[in-house]
Amino acid sequence: IDNLSQDKCEALERNILQQWESQGGVEKITVFSKRGVVVIKFGQPHVASQAVDLYNGKEILINQKKTKKLKAIYWDSVTDFTDNIVDHEKEEEEVKQRLDDFGDWLDKQEVPEEFQLRVEGDPTSS
Repeated sequence: IDNLSQDKCEALERNILQQWESQGGVEKITVFSKRGVVVIKFGQPHVASQAVDLYNGKEILINQKKTKKLKAIYWDSVTDFTDNIVDHEKEEEEVKQRLDDFGDWLDKQEVPEEFQLRVEGDPTSS
């Protein structure tokens, strides 16, 4: 849930604590409000497994008209959720532009005759 206000982040933390405290305890909750990510460290591995099973794929109501499907995974201990948010559309455009530029560069390259494309039965491609 991207760009949560401070109040909503705190409410989310309280709800998670209330729901999971009796199950084995929550050791730590970190909400990355701009990324829409919540990292929960549980006291017991089986409780973490229950949480992933419960939350993964669950739809929650964002506002009166919009729902969002949650994705719950085990943290890989590597991903840094504090990184700046990437504008995915801009990133896709940059990748497309780099690929187009690379294709143009390839088209301009001189290819030795032995590596040039030949079509069977075409007398012009010897």
